[in-house]
Amino acid sequence: MADGRLVIGDVMGVTRFVNLIGEEGRRRIRVAVDEPGWNADAVDISVGPKL
Repeated sequence: MADGRLVIGDVMGVTRFVNLIGEEGRRRIRVAVDEPGWNADAVDISVGPKL
């Protein structure tokens, strides 16, 4: 995250979410879905502190 932005998008390119989360740098990111594959309805993304 060279400029402190978190950008999330879907495979089809339909949805895009951009959020400024702070200073640039490396962070630990955890992504979890309710059902792996094309049937996922919910996504949880956790962004940790700078490493």
